[in-house]
Amino acid sequence: MQKPGFLQLDDTLNELIGEHAMMMNDWAGMAGFGVGHWVIFSVMAAIVLYPIGRILDRLGLSPFWSVLAVIPLVNLIALWALAFADWPKKGAA
Repeated sequence: MQKPGFLQLDDTLNELIGEHAMMMNDWAGMAGFGVGHWVIFSVMAAIVLYPIGRILDRLGLSPFWSVLAVIPLVNLIALWALAFADWPKKGAA
């Protein structure tokens, strides 16, 4: 009995690529992050978010808005909105 076309192609690719195709079948076994990854991620997030929060606090905004800095596309929109927002005057504080 002949296999359907897409299964036949899969067998052909496995023959051509060999062991490399078989290794990709078990890619999920290596997925996941260790404790070290999360420690480094937390330190890097703090290095980026803390100064942004300080700047926002000086502008009279909540420092929690700095979380927008890690959301792709939203960070650009927030940056442009902040650039054209009314900032407090230099002598008034």
